[in-house]
Amino acid sequence: MTTDEKKQRQLSKIDNIENLVRPFTDKEREFLSSATFIEYQLFKVYHVNPYDYKAYNKALESIQTVYDKVIEEIADYKKKQADHCRKVSRLRKKEVMYRAQFNDISRNQKYLWKSLRCHHKIKKLEQYSNLIDDVILHLIMAQKFIDDMQQLHLVFNIEFQRKIIREILHAFKLDTKLVQIKSHLKKIRRRIRSCKDPNRAWYMDHEKGIYGFSGKFYDPKQSFYPISEADHLFEEYFTLYKNDDGLAKFYKGMELILNNPSVSGQVLFEISEFFADKAIKKDEKAKEIFFILLSRQMFGKLYPKIFKPMSDEESKEIASRIQFFRNYSMDVFIANKKMFPNLLISIPISTIGNDNPYSTVIFHLEDLQYQYNPIDFCYLTLQIIDRLQETACMIERDLEERTSGKLTALSDHLLCVDDIIDVLVVLLLISQQIEIGHLISLYEPYVNALMLPQKFSFSFLTLSTAWKKIATTNVEDFKVQAKCIVSQSLDVEPLGIEKSAEKKSN
Repeated sequence: MTTDEKKQRQLSKIDNIENLVRPFTDKEREFLSSATFIEYQLFKVYHVNPYDYKAYNKALESIQTVYDKVIEEIADYKKKQADHCRKVSRLRKKEVMYRAQFNDISRNQKYLWKSLRCHHKIKKLEQYSNLIDDVILHLIMAQKFIDDMQQLHLVFNIEFQRKIIREILHAFKLDTKLVQIKSHLKKIRRRIRSCKDPNRAWYMDHEKGIYGFSGKFYDPKQSFYPISEADHLFEEYFTLYKNDDGLAKFYKGMELILNNPSVSGQVLFEISEFFADKAIKKDEKAKEIFFILLSRQMFGKLYPKIFKPMSDEESKEIASRIQFFRNYSMDVFIANKKMFPNLLISIPISTIGNDNPYSTVIFHLEDLQYQYNPIDFCYLTLQIIDRLQETACMIERDLEERTSGKLTALSDHLLCVDDIIDVLVVLLLISQQIEIGHLISLYEPYVNALMLPQKFSFSFLTLSTAWKKIATTNVEDFKVQAKCIVSQSLDVEPLGIEKSAEKKSN
C-alpha cells in the first residue's frame, strides 16, 4: 500500500467517524491525516466537544491514562529485551564450554549436541529479540502520537489498541523459521538423551546419517545438492577423524590442490571415495555426496589462502569502467530488443531501479560474491541463467501476444547464447558488482579441473564471457559504435567488439 493510499484510508476513517459524532475541525483533520499508518492502527480516535466540560475533562484523563500505559509497555518490553541479551550471553558461554569439552576432553558426542542446542536457542532468542525491537518501535510511535497531540493542544477521546501488539507477538509463534528451529531443538534433545560414548561403529553410523540427510536434497541429474544441515553437521564432526587416516589424506590433498589447482578434481574424488567406502560400500551416489561435502570443507579452508583482495587501483579502474558504461542505454548492448520492456530500452542503465523484471536475477548476482566454493559458485550461476532465460522468454512472449494476438509457448522464445551474454552484461552493469570478475579469475583453474557437470561449466563460461566484455572492451571503439547505434539504429554486435576487430585488421 502506497503512502497516498494509506492517507486516503485514514481520511476515509475520519469521514466515517464524522457520521457518528460532531465533525472534526480542520486542524484536527490535518493532524490525523499526517499521522503514519502504524500510529493510526494503534488508536481509536473520537472527536470531543471542547464546550462540553465533562466530556473534555474525561478525554484529558483518558489521554493521560493511555499515555501511562504506553510508557509502561515500552519499559516492560525493554526489560524483556535486556533479559534476552543476558540469556544469549549465557548461552554463548555454554556453547563455547561444550565445544571445548567435546574437542579436548572425551570427544563424547553429547557435548557437541549440547553446543548445537545452545546454538539453536540463540537463534530463537535473536529472532524474538528482533521482534521486540519492532514492538518497541511501534510503541514509541504511539508515544510520539500523543506527545504531538498535546503539543498542538488537541484533545481527543482515544483508545489504545493493545491487541495490535498482541497480534504481532502471536504471528511470531507461527513464523516458519521459528517452527523449524523448534523442530531442530526437539531432534537435538532426543539425540542428547540417546548419546553414548563414541566408538568406531558410531562414527560409521554418523557418516551414514550425513549421507542420508544430504540424500534428501540430492539431484542425480546435476550430481549436486544445495547447502543444507548436512554440511553444518559434517563440519561440526569433522574433527572426529583426527586419529583416522582419512583426515591425513584430506590435509595432504589440500596441500596438493594449493600448489597445483589442476589436480583438485582428482584429489577430491580419491578422498571422497575413501570416506564414502567407510559409510556405504560400492555406492556411487555416496561418493558424489561426499565429493560435495569435502569440496565445501576443502575450499572453506583454502579460501583464505588463495584469495587476495583487489588492489585499490584495480577496484577504481573497474568501478570507473562500470560507471562509464552505465551512462548508456541498454539498446547499445543488446541486439534483441524484445528481451526488455520498451520503457527500459532507451533510458540510461544508471537510472534503472530495483523494480525491473530482472530484479530476482540481480539479487542472485549480488549473492555470487559470498560463494567461497567454486561448485556453489557455478550452481548459483546456473540458477541465475535459468531465471534470466525464463524472465526474458516471458517478456518476449507477452510482447508477441500483444502485437499478434496469438498464444505461444515459452519454449518458442528460448534465447541463444549471445542473447544470454548480452542480458548478463546489462544486469552486471545494473548490479555494479566489482568483485565478480576477481572471483571468476580466482575460480577458473578449479572449475576446469573439478570435472563438473556440463551445465555448471557452461554457466561459468557464459558469465565469464559477459564479464570480459565489460572488463576488456576498448572504450574509444565503444564510443564510436554507441554513437552509430543511437543515431542510425544500426544492428551491430553489442559492445562493438567485431567492428573494433575489423578496424584493427584493416
